Amino acid sequence: MASLHLLCVPSKFQAIIPSCTLSVTQLLVFELPASLETNPSCTGVVLSQEPPKVQLPADFISQSVPAFSTATALCDHATSAWQDGDQSIMHLSFPNDPLPLWVLSYWVSMSHALEHQHVIERLPLDVPLKGVGAQTDLSTSGLRLLLASGPIGGRLMDTMIAAVVERMQASQNGDLQTVCVESLILMDTLHLSEKRWANYETEKAFTRLRAIGSVLREGTLQRVLFPINIHDIHWAAIKVNVIDRTISYADSLGWDWPARDIDTIRHWLGHHGLSGFSNASALQCGQQLDSFSCGIAAINTIKHAVFCDPLFDNNNAFSLRMDEFLDLAYDHLELSVPGNGMDVDDGSDFEPEETPSDAESEHETQPSISTPPSSSISTPPSSSISTPPSSTQTN
Repeated sequence: MASLHLLCVPSKFQAIIPSCTLSVTQLLVFELPASLETNPSCTGVVLSQEPPKVQLPADFISQSVPAFSTATALCDHATSAWQDGDQSIMHLSFPNDPLPLWVLSYWVSMSHALEHQHVIERLPLDVPLKGVGAQTDLSTSGLRLLLASGPIGGRLMDTMIAAVVERMQASQNGDLQTVCVESLILMDTLHLSEKRWANYETEKAFTRLRAIGSVLREGTLQRVLFPINIHDIHWAAIKVNVIDRTISYADSLGWDWPARDIDTIRHWLGHHGLSGFSNASALQCGQQLDSFSCGIAAINTIKHAVFCDPLFDNNNAFSLRMDEFLDLAYDHLELSVPGNGMDVDDGSDFEPEETPSDAESEHETQPSISTPPSSSISTPPSSSISTPPSSTQTN
């Protein structure tokens, strides 16, 4: 499309925008020429039908740029406004200089980098996370795994699942009312002993499974998605679909299906009169080439199935890790702003939880994450579910 061409940033200016593949250390020391506009009323950007000037103003690069959300909205609008005759943008800082439309794309990239720097610099070193991170007792130091080329543990996986559930609850998409995304507690409960399974109908540990199974049988719930850990070293994802009676398994390394786990899922469904489930390949998954991206690939598989997010590939692996980090970090910082009814937590009163080892505490299984209200599944108290610790150091 011609509009997309007009929004392409020239190579001369692309050179001053940080690459998405930069490490966090490199991003923090990257000298960005601009700053973020802190006063929204000063943004003053409007689309114009005047042709843009050939040369940009001399001080364009050093001028503050709109916030990422503002720049993104303007850029999205420009793709259709071009068809109405708009050729340039007018900015209060350059009232006599119509700017080319690609400036919007430049602002999107530059504001994105600036906000990344700002969040990373402001995040406390080791305090309890606010927001969804509080549901899994994750601390800010626990987010560091997302910024490294290494594996992701169970607590962090459950925190990302909690963020998915929160996004589902905030969505206006009615189709999500029949979808349930579960934390690691589901598979950990499925792995309980045969002796305990003999008391499935009364054992408190199965309260959550019984609730999900009941609404699956009633048809109120149609799909259940959840992560699974294979041999304590690898993350994958599973989807149960009661409409077409299928179980799908998605693995970023292409490993064989975990037959015993799939049989256990069928066994659980059978307790609710649900049978005839066949294996399917309906859950799309990107393929990793490294030895540590399976966690990000698994969470992306779930997001792709639920929200149609772009699939994981090795070119965007680090970008996806950074996105997960920023989502959780922003959530924490927004709830730490003075004047919002919550005290700013500088971590001075925080004492790390005593655990047998740092590695074990990083990967222990967390309480069940609530599903969207429309699924009508009541979440049992975390104390009602007894599960073995999952010390998953995964690739």
